[in-house]
Amino acid sequence: MIEESAVLVRVGDMALWILKADYQRPRFELGQSTVPKIAPLDAIFEHHWRYGLEFTLIDVGAKYGLSTIVAANYIYGRRHHSPIVAFEPGAAADLIGRNLALNHLNSRVALEVQAVSDRCGEAVIYSEPTHPEDNHIIRRNINRDFDTKVIPTISLDAYTESKHIEPPLIVKVDTQGAEWEVWTGMRRLVHSGPVTILTEFTPWTFEGRAEPPRFLRELAELYDLIDINPKNMAGSFEDSEAGFHLVASESFGSFTQSVAASAGGWTDLLCIPRGLSHNRELLNAILSA
Repeated sequence: MIEESAVLVRVGDMALWILKADYQRPRFELGQSTVPKIAPLDAIFEHHWRYGLEFTLIDVGAKYGLSTIVAANYIYGRRHHSPIVAFEPGAAADLIGRNLALNHLNSRVALEVQAVSDRCGEAVIYSEPTHPEDNHIIRRNINRDFDTKVIPTISLDAYTESKHIEPPLIVKVDTQGAEWEVWTGMRRLVHSGPVTILTEFTPWTFEGRAEPPRFLRELAELYDLIDINPKNMAGSFEDSEAGFHLVASESFGSFTQSVAASAGGWTDLLCIPRGLSHNRELLNAILSA
């Protein structure tokens, strides 16, 4: 029975099944978990609609589906019908379908229980027993114990081609360290039309595979990059006056170092394609928010 391993909680107006090991984290146990902010996704959605760009939203690393549900509620609340795809292969994969159904979105969100990577095949996924929401196909710490299982993998190039999905797209990437693999597996896609990307950037997870500034340089060939996690970069998750800011190409090395030295060792990047209609308008709107 699902109740043996999971517990039903409320996050704002949403019902959510989460694994009991995550429930023991204070924000859930004390009922203090808050609904994620939609910004800057709302500005991105509205920009696309303003210029008649009907997009597909792809959530890579959807976990329990909370961010997917928030985005879907916004889209359908604005009376749009943008297709949504959620990828989740980890410990939460057995629950995300239930969460979509609980929130009346199971017919509107395509759920893919597989990992997005740079190739089609299989991979081992690692999950921390005491934090099963944290799953990754890149083993980041050999000194910690993980639960493991073999899961299917697919690249976004292959997936979108097989499903006949074409840009414009909005892609959110939160894979706990496999952002490089996701990026290398979508290179055809990003050259075929405007693909706006929100991605986590955690420099130390690139070790042994790529240099973090290389990731930024490759993105910068097609995108303007905005750091959208100013609280973390300010050294604290407390309220900060730091705002979103453009990451200049000449500062990729120092920016990587400052992210690595920040409170969490990571940040979030918004990548606005230069080929997006009226992209400067969106860029200025985000930076002045």
